[in-house]
Amino acid sequence: MIDRAMNDHGFEPSVGDRLPDLVRTLGPADLMAYGAATWDWHRLHHDAGWAATAGFDRPVVDGQMLGALLAHQVTTWAPPGAGLTRLHFRNRAPVLSGSTVVCSGTVVEVSSDGSVTVDLEIRVDDEVVVAPAGAVVDLEREALPRARLHHTHLFASDLDASLEFYRRWFGAEVLGDEVFAGSRNVLVAVGDGRLNFYDQPPPNRGRNAVHHLGIQTDDLAALVERMRAGGVAFRKPITEVDQLSYVMVEGPDDVLIELFEADAADHRGGTARWFAW
Repeated sequence: MIDRAMNDHGFEPSVGDRLPDLVRTLGPADLMAYGAATWDWHRLHHDAGWAATAGFDRPVVDGQMLGALLAHQVTTWAPPGAGLTRLHFRNRAPVLSGSTVVCSGTVVEVSSDGSVTVDLEIRVDDEVVVAPAGAVVDLEREALPRARLHHTHLFASDLDASLEFYRRWFGAEVLGDEVFAGSRNVLVAVGDGRLNFYDQPPPNRGRNAVHHLGIQTDDLAALVERMRAGGVAFRKPITEVDQLSYVMVEGPDDVLIELFEADAADHRGGTARWFAW
């Protein structure tokens, strides 16, 4: 466990300060969990027999997993609200399943603009397996709430015909078919993307059926406050409806954007899939 580098007088790093070491034994369960999280199912990382054909007696740790450990080390050491603005690392030697890695770091620069630069490395026993490596942390940068482009919202003059079109030609899968704010909404997945169909005809047939872009966040109030402070205008306050919160805002070129927050745990069935991250 790494304790955050905080004390009663605030976070005041100095050149030469060492970050607390992050020590982790990476076993098969860790490699499988990382593969599941990143959709990287290369057999080199979980199949001992296949790894043997490549010259290794055990599965090989994904190199990006080592970078993730460095990011975890730095962001856990830094105070809440600090932003990791740069991370670089080079894998020098393979790390095998069952190895215990030791991530270490040292502060090498503290700038007047609030950024801190650290040098990093990872060792297995006495061998350096990751180096050179380093990171820059911005102490003045407030961490943004998590956000993702969730869907493009389309009007549909004939909802069933629209669904059939995207199913037939693009293999669309219905994720949810629910009534929100008094109208039927159907969320479909097309590959990795999502479309949300609104059971209403386009109000202006001279344009197109696109109504808005839906962006999901895990802290709507904080995001709206941050955007307002940055000069973004909101015409209406946050609305609460059907166990979700949302607000509309115009982006550049009058693109209508829906910002919303919803917890999948508050919903059931297809609706839970709708909002799951």
